[in-house]
Amino acid sequence: MSSRHLHNALLMLLTLAMMAGACAHRSAEETSDTPRQGSDTELVGTPLEAATGVSESSAASANAQPETIRRGMLWYRITPHASRISIQMRLLKPPKSLSLFLPGPWADQEDWSRHITIRGARGARGDLPFTLQRDLGRIDLEMEREEWVELDYDIKLVTRRGDAERFMPQRFDGKEGIFAYAPTFLILPSERIATSLRDIPVEVHTPRDWDVVSTWNLATSKDPGTPDKPIMRGYLIEDVHTLRDAFLAAGPKIASERVDPKLRISYDPDFRGDRAGIERVIGEILEVYRKDYGSPGHVEVLVRTPPSKHRRLLWGTGRRGGFVLELSRDAIADRATNILIAHEAFHLWNGHALVPSSEQDAETRWFKEGVTQYVALSTLHAIGRLEEREILDEVARASARYKRQVEAGFPPPTHAHTHYPYDRGLLLAMGLDAAIREDTGWAKGLRGWLVALLEHARHNPDWAYNTAELGSALAAVAGEHGEAMKLWKKACARHTPLTLPRHFEKLGLHWLDSDGTRPTKLVPLAGERRGWRAMLTHH
Repeated sequence: MSSRHLHNALLMLLTLAMMAGACAHRSAEETSDTPRQGSDTELVGTPLEAATGVSESSAASANAQPETIRRGMLWYRITPHASRISIQMRLLKPPKSLSLFLPGPWADQEDWSRHITIRGARGARGDLPFTLQRDLGRIDLEMEREEWVELDYDIKLVTRRGDAERFMPQRFDGKEGIFAYAPTFLILPSERIATSLRDIPVEVHTPRDWDVVSTWNLATSKDPGTPDKPIMRGYLIEDVHTLRDAFLAAGPKIASERVDPKLRISYDPDFRGDRAGIERVIGEILEVYRKDYGSPGHVEVLVRTPPSKHRRLLWGTGRRGGFVLELSRDAIADRATNILIAHEAFHLWNGHALVPSSEQDAETRWFKEGVTQYVALSTLHAIGRLEEREILDEVARASARYKRQVEAGFPPPTHAHTHYPYDRGLLLAMGLDAAIREDTGWAKGLRGWLVALLEHARHNPDWAYNTAELGSALAAVAGEHGEAMKLWKKACARHTPLTLPRHFEKLGLHWLDSDGTRPTKLVPLAGERRGWRAMLTHH
């Protein structure tokens, strides 16, 4: 048997072992929406050798992995209920002093732990004492040598009323079902332990008539064959990054369409819009991105409906392996929807394959959001979904917002709750694309820079970029002393404001500021042969 086949067989055995179920130790304070399963349904959490018949040393040897890699050692069992999600987490072979960490800052919110209730902890020999320091976001356990430790906790679900609850674990609006982003409900071990973990099994137990949509890799499912028992879906997740960078939706009447072998699009029960049109746009965009930047693997898309039928804003959230679109109930594939789709789809590459370091996430947000917006707009033009004038109008609006925020001096350039990173990044991306083309005799453009960064990321899975590394990659593509690096040093590495008329003139565009009677406008310069229109033509 080849090492690849042995590895695949091992992973499947790990996943099949999950079917044993989960222990359901609970404290006396617990309330329930549905009856709990008895203690005879044991969470798998057995040592690797017992679960698979393959010793850890043999598995490590077969897969040529470093000794620090620990496969199948972290497990989760997730069971949605009407008002909560119950979760059992198990870590095999824990240290005597173990710290577990509540969900930390994400989506510009600092604390997700207020919706979490810890029900108890135990090891192979019974209950374990623990100390919860909610203000520090940690749970500490002291124990004798245990084969495993299990934490039992609940996530309270909210009913979404508006934007304030957008990222919270929530019920489907007025219906059965749940939706949650993984960073809001996963309790994890310390980074020292987490970075060594691979092949993480997750069970999701739901009623028989529920579907489950997630960016996690579905490995197996088990139907007990009786109406009163739940279906178990088993997922096998590559590492903690992929585990956390995910979404989970479950409920009845979720409609799913397998667009192609690597793309599934699902809709929540309230959506009544143009599914066929939206599916065509997603398929067309992903086809271009895959050709230009490589395959991201299987993609899961979930279309959700905001709680208010009067809502006009569109939202999207990218995840590793998929993205979420929030569209009105009767949405069609119009200009705004197409731009949102193209933007969120490219986050599969820029945002989840290329990942910023946590220390410089705010500082480099212009790259993640603004470059993504530029790629989205130019790609929509390339596939005939946006006219040149529509793109120039989008850029003109961005330049007007940018000018206002620069002149006001507030908010700071890295502030997350404004358009500033998006608008600044869009303007910089246009300038860098033109400058790289000029420096390389039009042999390369912005895409060449992105491809170089993505290639480095593929060979270094744990790499997270910072500003200096983005600049080094740009210099390697465009040269150390050309126009691209001049723009980089002036306006990218630092926050020197752009002089908009001069910036757009270099792109072959005339910038007309708003005069109070008409909006800001961009007009292509007559006779310009190496400017904006040439960039669009040579996508």
